[in-house]
This record gives sequence, structure tokens and C-alpha cells, in this order.
Amino acid sequence: MSGQQGTLLIYLLSLSGGAGRNAVIYANALADAGLKVALVCGTTKDEGLEQALDTRVSLRLLGARRNLLALPGLIRALRAIRPARALVIGPSNMAPFTLAAIVAGFTGKVMLRVSNSPIGMQAIYSPPKRMLKRWSFRRALRRAHRVIALTRDMVDELAQVWSVPRAHIHHIPNGVTLPDTPSVRSPDDPPMLLCVARLAPQKDHETLLRAFAILRRKHDCRLVLAGGGGERARLEELAHNLGIADDVTFLGHVADVAPLYRRARLVVLSSRHEGFPNVLIEALAHGCPLVATDCPTGPAEVIDSPEIGLLARVGDAEDLADKLATALDRDFDPSRLRERAEHFSLHRAQARICDLFESLDESR
Repeated sequence: MSGQQGTLLIYLLSLSGGAGRNAVIYANALADAGLKVALVCGTTKDEGLEQALDTRVSLRLLGARRNLLALPGLIRALRAIRPARALVIGPSNMAPFTLAAIVAGFTGKVMLRVSNSPIGMQAIYSPPKRMLKRWSFRRALRRAHRVIALTRDMVDELAQVWSVPRAHIHHIPNGVTLPDTPSVRSPDDPPMLLCVARLAPQKDHETLLRAFAILRRKHDCRLVLAGGGGERARLEELAHNLGIADDVTFLGHVADVAPLYRRARLVVLSSRHEGFPNVLIEALAHGCPLVATDCPTGPAEVIDSPEIGLLARVGDAEDLADKLATALDRDFDPSRLRERAEHFSLHRAQARICDLFESLDESR
């Protein structure tokens, strides 16, 4: 790819969270492959991501926390960089990018990375707002020459529900940095169940707490929740009302989750919908088995056999409790878990990213 001319511009509003991490992964992988890359963001909320960016990638911060306010800076960036093509991270960033591209005279091809099930994401809104979101998403898809999806289920949804030609959809799962050597695990006794997820409605901790209350009647175990968010007070009250408060620990945000993975007997994720949950791969990399809801999308693509973990019905506390009990009584092979994690390693993700851009170059 080193012989390719022109710059790839990557745009997202905020260099933070999962979107920011993956923007850095894409930028670094393509810069390492010899492509000129410019990362343009409205703002940054994570200095660590900025520091992780390859020095060959130019970073331009627009000083804006909203897409509308980022428009003037984005127009200037397009005019100054004059990219050959662009990658937009997230559908919500496509409309402002398109407007800026029209004003700046950018006519190159645009790729769109979709990181969540659109149907799952839109389900949380009221009917009028859901209609607006669907209209906006369809327009974003029409403006994209290619769409990157994280899971096979997402590929199917984009093709079947949103009428995107399959030839225009590229499946690239997230990549996770794996430990250089197998982790030495020392699970707690009594068994610790670990959930690493922000305390938000999407993650459905309420169902998890109700499932744990059922499980706790017959199993001596405890639940640890790592993640901050606005649901904490309500969930703490629910744990108290369910009579499990003494066995549930709310840690808030945890910067380094690795020690928790090494102590956990199971990692559990009770989400209503996902994109591609990195936490499941991280847990497997540390030899920790999984129980997750079979939500759209992601968990079923990671948990591809009972040797890896178990899938429960979304929003069903009884079924989740049953799957947790079954997994607690089962012996999992740590080497098999780490082998599955390797399939989603950062190295493989970088290779998939470069393969995609090489194929696009060859098709021009």
C-alpha cells in the first residue's frame, strides 16, 4: 500500500470511548501500511488515545463538542488536507461530514463504519424520534460508497433491512490487545461474577441483578460491577430491595480491568443490544469464560460454542440465572478460551483493515 497517493481523512466528533479507540486503531494500521492518514476530530476527551496515535498520523482537533459547531473547522480541514477519500466513524457523523464535503468541494469516496445494530440502537427512542433516526441512518447509508460492519449479524441487518448491497459491506470485527503470555488466574472463592459495562439502560443491569438474586438462592457467589454511569443509584436501590446488596459491589469506573478478569469465575454481559463487545474478548484472553445475552449484535459471534460460554435470552432473568448456574458448574479449558480470543486480536484486525483498503485500491 506504500505506493498509494493521496491522504485518507478519518472523521469523528470525539476522540474518546470505543469509537475513539477504533479510530486510532484504523489510523495506526493504515499509517503503518504506508498510507497518509489525517485524523480530524471535534474534540478529545482521552489524552491516552491521543498519545497512542502513530506519529505518522496527523491529528487535527477542531475545538468543537457538537457536529454543528465542528462544521467550519471540518470544511477548512477538507480544503487544507485535500484527501483522496474519507472514513467516517459512526452514522451520526455522516450528515455533518457530507455537508462539509459539499461546501469544501470534496468528491472522493466515503466509507462509513457502523459500530452498533441500527435496529437495536433505535429501539430506545420514542416512535417519532425513531422515525427520524431511521430516516437519518438511511441517508447516511446512501452517502457511503462502502460500509464497515463489526459483526456478521450486522452485515445481514444492513443487507436485509437497510438494502445495502452485500458487495458494499465489509465485515471487520474489533481488535483487542491480548496479553503477551497466558494470564495466571486465581479465581476468588466464593466465585466472583464480573460485569464490565457502563451503568446505562442498554446494558440492562436490572435483569442481571434479578438473575443474580435468583442464582444466589442456591449458589454461594458474588457479583462485581465495573463501570460508571447514571443508573448507579437506581441499581443500588434495586439490589437492596432484592436482598442482595451485601453480595453486589459497585466499583465505578476501573482503569485496569485485567486483575478483575484474573479473579472472576465468569464474565457476564446482560445487554439489550451491542455493537461488538470488547469486554468478552478481553475476558477470554485472560482465560475467563462467558455468559451473555444473545442480543443484536456481537455476543453470539464471540460465543460460538459451549466451550466458550453460554447465551441467554435478552431481558429474561430466569434464563440468565439458569445459564449462570450451568456455567458455574462447568469446567472450561483456559487454553481454548484464549485460542478463541486470538481470532479477534488487534493484529488480525489490523490485517483485515489493510486488506480492505488494498482491495478498494485495486478496484479503482
